[in-house]
Amino acid sequence: MDTAVPMQILSGGSQRHPLFIFGLNSQSDWADFTQQTTPSGFGVFFDGRTRYAASQKKMRASANTNIQQTLRENLLRTISYDKLNGLDGSSALHQPVRSLFMVSYDACCYASSGSGKLAIGFESTVPTTHGWGAWHEYGHQYQMGWSWGGLSEVTVNLYSLAACYKQLGHVDVNRCHPNLPPMGFSWDQQAVGSFLKSGQSQHFDTETNVFRRLTMFGQLMTTYPELYPALGKAYREAYNRGANKAALDASQEKIDWFVTNASHFSGHDLREFFTRWGLGYSAAAGEQIAAMKLPAPTQPATTYEKPLVHSGSTPTTVSLQIDNDNQAHGIGLIANTAKIGPTNLVWSQNGDTTLHTQVVDAQNRPFTVTLRGKKLTGGCAYHSINSAVTCALGSDIHLSIMYYPEDNTALPAGEYHGTLPLIASDWHDPSWTANVNFPLTITK
Repeated sequence: MDTAVPMQILSGGSQRHPLFIFGLNSQSDWADFTQQTTPSGFGVFFDGRTRYAASQKKMRASANTNIQQTLRENLLRTISYDKLNGLDGSSALHQPVRSLFMVSYDACCYASSGSGKLAIGFESTVPTTHGWGAWHEYGHQYQMGWSWGGLSEVTVNLYSLAACYKQLGHVDVNRCHPNLPPMGFSWDQQAVGSFLKSGQSQHFDTETNVFRRLTMFGQLMTTYPELYPALGKAYREAYNRGANKAALDASQEKIDWFVTNASHFSGHDLREFFTRWGLGYSAAAGEQIAAMKLPAPTQPATTYEKPLVHSGSTPTTVSLQIDNDNQAHGIGLIANTAKIGPTNLVWSQNGDTTLHTQVVDAQNRPFTVTLRGKKLTGGCAYHSINSAVTCALGSDIHLSIMYYPEDNTALPAGEYHGTLPLIASDWHDPSWTANVNFPLTITK
């Protein structure tokens, strides 16, 4: 690793072949590039991580493709998948793979998992924007070793969900794939608790519908956004390049490892969740989880929602009221990841709270916007949104979310959509929560 190896390119019998490189060639170059006759009969292009080949027939039909968007989305997807696996470079075990992918736009549809070879020729052209099929095939190159037998077409779609969110944002999940809504998947920030509250039971071990099985993993993903990166790192460390293979080479061993570590890294006792899903973990794994003495997942009582629509150069504020019929209930707002905002309540803290969330523009480009929040209880003073302090002058919660243009000077001109997902939580009764969503439309 990191060793320079000298190479010499020998002349004789070779022919010059045109190559389109993302970041070096322009969109106008692409129009000419697609019409060339090449020695190989293929157009060859490169985004820094993936090598692509498409027949000249398909290239000529792709002259109007926005190839800059195509390659940007593909490259960004691979980075998103690295992050989902916890490949953060913190040690040699957690380095992203440095080898390159090889993608064919003429064959369809497969992935030689782990070898980097893919075929994503779903359409008659090289498309500007890919969908579930390409997300899925790329995902097969990333599938984690903790995934046990029979899940190759299930857990791969965790990567598809990550790609959909990164590319399209907090959209109706029908736009990701029409099979998701009927199976009960949504971007719910308390999806695990919502499932428990529903009273449903599933039969994961005998279920044949891959989307229903995916929903169990997806509910964990949206409730605990840092879970899968943590699991990826923990599994690589436990497996340790095969040194501990004997303890992790059977499906039951992997199931038990998954349920215990999912509980550990989520910080919640997930036994009821997995039992209700019909996942057959062992009694020993259940005892391990019980010994952790973790709290049960919270179940949202209701959902509050208020859109924030901003345009122009002055700040925009929206306020939302959370009904609280008891002055003794100290309610504050938290997030399920520190990337959005505070994840724990405090009793009393002055000042605005800085919040962050992802938005996407019309070209499917993701950006992070900064927002501010403050909370008023009754007739008392404003505090940070995660302050739970009560008020003798009333109990209703008034939450204000503000967009300030000066906090987002690096955001390019355009129109953006996203959602700020928060959780209302009770200081005195941790079992009470509510979802609080702010759909965002920002025009700059």
